[in-house]
Amino acid sequence: MKDAPTRRRHTPLACRLATLAEMPAISALAIRSFQQSIAPLYDALGVANFLAYASSAAMEGRWGHDQFVLVSEDAGRALLGMIEVRANRHISMFFVDPDHFRQGVGRTLLTQAIALIRQRNPTLEALTVNASPNAVGAYRRFGFHYAAPMQQTDGILYRPMVLYLTDWPGASA
Repeated sequence: MKDAPTRRRHTPLACRLATLAEMPAISALAIRSFQQSIAPLYDALGVANFLAYASSAAMEGRWGHDQFVLVSEDAGRALLGMIEVRANRHISMFFVDPDHFRQGVGRTLLTQAIALIRQRNPTLEALTVNASPNAVGAYRRFGFHYAAPMQQTDGILYRPMVLYLTDWPGASA
């Protein structure tokens, strides 16, 4: 009987706000993860639209316009994941390097993003996301609920989901 492979567990050094200079590396991480995990589910139009949205130039263009990006790094400062939040209430991109799936990187990023959102908007009741089909399970594990059926816009397939912040740990904090 063959032993199951063991994954090396990385504990993020910390999550922090990204800088504008990091957008090329953050874009590359998002695109690499998208191409491996999500692109096979999309048609050519969806792939092209996502790649345009996730490009470094597009991310730089959104910089400072009612959005923020958090990154997570390992001790060697390698990027493990990123989350972009728009208007302190909607996750517009959320990617973890595929080599680091199910190692706590995503949950750490989401926890830190919610903490920052609460600082900026303490009365916010819900956080939304348009989840790609293969990310729905992860969002469900994080406590998100379905907000609408699966949809497709401009070739992008997604499931609208919502996290009621009163359900999130530390909600009364």
